[in-house]
Amino acid sequence: MFNKFNFISDLKDFIKSEATNYSDFDQLISEYLDNQVIYYSDCFDICKGLSLTHFDHELFGTCKDICQLAYCGLYDLVQDEYSELFEIFESLTDEG
Repeated sequence: MFNKFNFISDLKDFIKSEATNYSDFDQLISEYLDNQVIYYSDCFDICKGLSLTHFDHELFGTCKDICQLAYCGLYDLVQDEYSELFEIFESLTDEG
């Protein structure tokens, strides 16, 4: 079952382990989100865990399938934590 707190924790771990392989934070986040919505079963779990039912998104427009809806939900979740996640990325990439 999808848990948003575990998702953010896993994302922080991913950033810590992969930050030096990316020069662009948004690309790192985008690729991570893409990997989370590959399987329909994961997408259904994400949508259920985030209580997503509305297929219209203010940035991406109308979602055409469950994978797009799950991606938009994860995107919104990341935006809520964006500052903290970016600080982690920045602290790791500035050291090099």
